[in-house]
Amino acid sequence: MSLSCIPFTGNFVILDFQGLALDLTSALNGPLTTQFLGNPPSLNQQWELVPVNNGRVLVSGLSQLQSGKPVVIDMGANGSAFGAGNTGISFNVTCTGGLSATLVDNILGIALTAAPLEGASTPVTFETFTGSSEQVWSLVALD
Repeated sequence: MSLSCIPFTGNFVILDFQGLALDLTSALNGPLTTQFLGNPPSLNQQWELVPVNNGRVLVSGLSQLQSGKPVVIDMGANGSAFGAGNTGISFNVTCTGGLSATLVDNILGIALTAAPLEGASTPVTFETFTGSSEQVWSLVALD
């Protein structure tokens, strides 16, 4: 199923409301943060949305370094987002205009949420969906 905010195939970068890139610091159990976009974006800033039965799973570009095993986003007990080998998080991607979208878990109704920048990076968490600017992400194709 094609979405108007994802008119491309393959890997892309995901930018928060401040223009910072969604970044997985390490493949497994590494925290999900937003950081300044690399030039070119490193594998930890590249993503792909893979369809599953009840939505889409965000797969990290770091999967390329894991012998073909996917690296996906999961949620910790405190709502933190991190890299994992499997996940219960499946996103409903809702286009909000242009190449922007919200990423809300289909079962729990929690959204991938950025925080205001503090230093070089900031943590990304799962929060109750409110539709705030912190929960809107821009999807940008890699050239």
